[in-house]
Amino acid sequence: MSRDRDRRRSAARSPGVHHRGFRGSDARVDQIRPGLGACLSARAEQHVSLAYPAGLHVDRNSLGPGRLESMAWHVERPNLAPRCLPLAGVDADGQRSLIWVNHDQAAPDGAMKERWFAVPSEVPAVRLELDRVSLPSGVGSSGAFQLQILDAVGSAVLMSASFTPTSTPTDCITPSLAVTAGLSYRARVVVRSGATQATFLCGRLRIRPVGATGALYPDFYRLDVHPALLHGSSEAGYEKLTAWRNPRHLQMSNLAYYALSTDADVFDVEYYDTVNRRNGNRSYPSVWADGEPIDPVLPVAWNSTTFSRVSVPAARSTVPRKIRVYSGPQMASPYTASLVAIRGENLGVFPVGIYVPGESMFDVTPPRARVVIAVVDSKGAGAYTAFSGMTSWQLQMQRKGLEFMTHGSGGDGLVHLTGTATPSIAACRALARKILAHRPDEVIVQIGRNDFANQKTTAANVVQFKVDLANAIKEADPRVVVRAMTYTREVTENDVAGTSWDAQRDAEAAAVAALAPWGEVIYADSAWTAEAAAAHNAADTVHPNEKGQEKMTAICAGDDFPFSPIHLPGLFTWVKAGFDLPGGAVTGTPTGFGPSPPALTAAGTSAVTGLLHVEVVLGGPRGTARFDWSIHGGGVWAENNVLVPSSGVVALGATGITLTFPSATYSNLHYWRLPLGIGQAVDRSGNSRHWTIQYPGSPAAFEIDGLNHAPAISFSNILQQYRLNGISLAAPYALFAVFKKNSTALGAIIGRTNAGSGALFYNNTATSLAFSDGAVTRQVTGYNPLVAHAAGVIVNGASSAILIDGTSTTVSLNNVTVTGLTLGGDSQSSFPHDGTILEALAVSGVPSASAVRNLFRRFRHEYGTP
Repeated sequence: MSRDRDRRRSAARSPGVHHRGFRGSDARVDQIRPGLGACLSARAEQHVSLAYPAGLHVDRNSLGPGRLESMAWHVERPNLAPRCLPLAGVDADGQRSLIWVNHDQAAPDGAMKERWFAVPSEVPAVRLELDRVSLPSGVGSSGAFQLQILDAVGSAVLMSASFTPTSTPTDCITPSLAVTAGLSYRARVVVRSGATQATFLCGRLRIRPVGATGALYPDFYRLDVHPALLHGSSEAGYEKLTAWRNPRHLQMSNLAYYALSTDADVFDVEYYDTVNRRNGNRSYPSVWADGEPIDPVLPVAWNSTTFSRVSVPAARSTVPRKIRVYSGPQMASPYTASLVAIRGENLGVFPVGIYVPGESMFDVTPPRARVVIAVVDSKGAGAYTAFSGMTSWQLQMQRKGLEFMTHGSGGDGLVHLTGTATPSIAACRALARKILAHRPDEVIVQIGRNDFANQKTTAANVVQFKVDLANAIKEADPRVVVRAMTYTREVTENDVAGTSWDAQRDAEAAAVAALAPWGEVIYADSAWTAEAAAAHNAADTVHPNEKGQEKMTAICAGDDFPFSPIHLPGLFTWVKAGFDLPGGAVTGTPTGFGPSPPALTAAGTSAVTGLLHVEVVLGGPRGTARFDWSIHGGGVWAENNVLVPSSGVVALGATGITLTFPSATYSNLHYWRLPLGIGQAVDRSGNSRHWTIQYPGSPAAFEIDGLNHAPAISFSNILQQYRLNGISLAAPYALFAVFKKNSTALGAIIGRTNAGSGALFYNNTATSLAFSDGAVTRQVTGYNPLVAHAAGVIVNGASSAILIDGTSTTVSLNNVTVTGLTLGGDSQSSFPHDGTILEALAVSGVPSASAVRNLFRRFRHEYGTP
């Protein structure tokens, strides 16, 4: 019987295209309904079902993944990502599948979700479609949001459409945009601009081809290469920010593969290559069918995306075919001088997506998921939360790709589970054996709150119980990581037998942290502040509601710290280094590498910032030579195979940068780098208090890997200043910054705009950090300027304080009103900052103790400060 006849008979037997699940025992199903993704064929009107969680990573008629809560949508600009709550709204089919974008309505100015996409040769145009947009329950109105398509660099908005959510679910569709096959673009959802921010429910976002021809792209499925679906990879097997070290593709180890079964004769694999140009065509990927490779290996294009079409040989008559899509071998970037690594990535050829015909049958086979068991009480079990279970951290962690389960229930405690109020390793062994019965890779100890708050035993015993349970687990299975989760913030936290909640949290955290490297701490109390406890807990004021559960999930997953300066009451202005900062005047000369590199020059005013990297890919004179260029220092390429014209003058897209190649013979070993300038220190608070550049011809430089793989603003002379003028910040107030100096010389962290502007935060000696308000100067010693620090000052008269890495020293200051602030130096002294600044902010009023704790924990999490 022919394959076509088999396919027709299968369609006649079944009301839909049903795909076998990951495991026979997994009956949970995530459905992909056509919605806007439907095409005109009768078969496309049927829905496709995949066993959970495969359906989360399969999209109909889209060139990118559709779930906006996915980290893949904010890996380049995580500081601008609005918080998204999955399982937050009911769709037309009665399933709770809608996502709540900006659920805490506290997005920073410029907040967005953004994702690159590439264009196959059969696609002449695209449009964006966002399914079933509406106001969330209980929200009366929302500002508008924008759906945009930009060039690969993000320097030019090519299409933008604005939509205002209403109570009626609406499919939001943008106009079509003509695109060029082989090029890359950015799809962007802008949630906040200035004081106006949007909050809404939605389904999936679709990057839909328009007018596509050929056998595939008029109607297709896109299978996203997600960490939860990769075999043979030593990288994180779940959704984690560092899994996308290069924002264009998922990081994976050598020859990792995606496994599927399909009856498709032809399909495309989207690959991104970061290695072959630099290593002499050493890395090519392959696709295997039924246990054997299909020859030849797939062609890929240097420094760019390739849609490699795979035709399964006709001799492969077995249906369905067992397909494996492999990554290529990799090279370590430190051995490749022509690339500055983005967050420590390796170089290689990486699969991004798999495109199968809409008429095909397919099934996805996942690897073994990382098993995590949480020992919980009612907070971890999801008791008393709205939509209990559906929005719990357990379900949300599973959506990230973990096999996540809980041990315990509402009202549980360590005394109850062990049967004793006296801690010991022996007392914890039986509980440890129950936990380890499922062979977890990680155990999270969330329990203990009831033992402490209800005085089931002493506060000191609760601390020791957590240490003894951790040791009992490690004794039985040395490979397991044990993580203790601090108690989430509650509305009322009265001292218990003379012990404060924060003191108990700190004692438990310190005891488990001492068990490193296998003992770790999850600071769940830093997911929100004490002032925000009512908004994140259910009506009983104790148990996290759906918003609280989302933030528990984020902080537990390890990379997406849910607290941000935007959550500080009284936030006055907030600057953070990132690719989202605007560019400035192009200054300096690109540094050349390779054998006698010609003196390339760059000029203009750049619309974007970053690290410009220009690399010759075809040698020869002007008129013959060709080059690639990137603003990410390599790895993420903006444009490929650009001809060096006979004149030598080349404009780099819409960036505003012009290169001049001198008359010379170029080698494919030549490359140049130039850190781009920053035109303005943008205020992300929503108050539009932007720090303007004082000397436009002398911008500070963008540093791509400033601290802990986070970007920074780099200052080297006194002219590189950004000023905030015309303000009135009356005491009490606070200033904070994350920075690293290059020398022990005197230097301002946050300086004055004039003699009477009222605030100078600086190192006044090689070992001290000081603050001067124009009337008095106070300093704290024991400070090393050559080490990265997070520091702050709270100006509140006799109750003022200088804080270094969270340690506070009380000082007395005059309450002088601040009328101007400067980043990069001090206008009244002759010393510059001489180093990097990663973040700076000002707060009106005195931040609460919990807000200060959260802020410094966030700094440690993101930058690795002490």
